[in-house]
This record gives sequence, structure tokens and C-alpha cells, in this order.
Amino acid sequence: SPSEYWILDIDANYQWVIVGEPCKKGGYILSRTKTLDEKIKAEAVSTLVRFGYDVSNLIYRGDC
Repeated sequence: SPSEYWILDIDANYQWVIVGEPCKKGGYILSRTKTLDEKIKAEAVSTLVRFGYDVSNLIYRGDC
């Protein structure tokens, strides 16, 4: 079944995007690179929190 996601924030150069599921059951920080600058990562997590997402169980996947 199709899923609905909202774009919460996006880099002006399209290097990363933060998306979230409307019921706030899942949020994602997607990057074009395997690693993301720690400052950008911290700001992205803050964005998820600001929009009401639970970030206590974040999983970082830089291995795929």
C-alpha cells in the first residue's frame, strides 16, 4: 500500500532531506552521501523533535 510522507526540510543543494510520516510514527534523514556532517545531523534531529517525532530510537545506517 502507498505511504504518505511530508518533506520537513530540504537542503538548498539537494544534498539531504528530512521526511516524516504524517502520524509521526517514522521520520527519516536522507543524504546523498554515506556520512552527514555532525552539525547538519544534529540540526536534522532537532527538526524531527520540533515537528513532534520521537527520536529516542534513531538508527543510523551508513553501511548501505
